[in-house]
Amino acid sequence: MSIKDVAAQNASLDNDYGTTRGPNAAASHSLALFYGDPMDVGVEITGPGYARVSVPASDWLASADGAKTLTAPKQFPDATDAWPSVTHWGLYAGAVLWDCAELIESVEVTTASPGPKVSVTVFYDTALNEETP
Repeated sequence: MSIKDVAAQNASLDNDYGTTRGPNAAASHSLALFYGDPMDVGVEITGPGYARVSVPASDWLASADGAKTLTAPKQFPDATDAWPSVTHWGLYAGAVLWDCAELIESVEVTTASPGPKVSVTVFYDTALNEETP
């Protein structure tokens, strides 16, 4: 059963992410990019220059309207060669996939191009994100 009350959704998200997180929540996360759904057979990007990006607790805004968003898009390192088409993001706490979702639009990273900027918004019981190439 999902939480229907928006105030309760906000409290739950604030308990999982950010500086008001509860004692069982991760102190920080790392943001990963995938081609394919990581909950299915998706594979994390391994292209040249790719690396996960750190998301410390201070990078989250307070929850509002049942959603929690990063304070600013996260910049991935520059690609030194082409990456597979990026279709999903995932948040890791250590080796554990904490949350994931499909990008609104896939991201193409071509030879020696800047890495993408990805902004994540987590919703209670679902997730969305917006990216800016």
